[in-house]
Amino acid sequence: MPAIVYLSDADVVAGRVIDGDEDVDDILQTLREKTGRDYIVRIHTHQRWKPVLGPRVVTRHFELCLACGGEWQVVNLCTREGGSIFHDDGHSREHVMNYMLGLIAGLASGQT
Repeated sequence: MPAIVYLSDADVVAGRVIDGDEDVDDILQTLREKTGRDYIVRIHTHQRWKPVLGPRVVTRHFELCLACGGEWQVVNLCTREGGSIFHDDGHSREHVMNYMLGLIAGLASGQT
């Protein structure tokens, strides 16, 4: 069963162009162009404090979504344990980029 979310217009517009991360944006734009589908990347920033006056830790979580008639499907790759490979180890940026590159490569190999 797919994970579906509803997003505001501002969230959708922000996800179509990734400011400040040229690598992710280039891959996203290539994917959107090659597939003709409305993919977006959502970036969630999380902040937490280390106990006893430790420094603030800021992490960013990347999420790939695909338009589904007014709703947005969150693209996840499930692991054997039932979790998502995009969420498991703090490297969601790299996982999302690799997934998009895999889709682009698959499309290119089918066109030759």
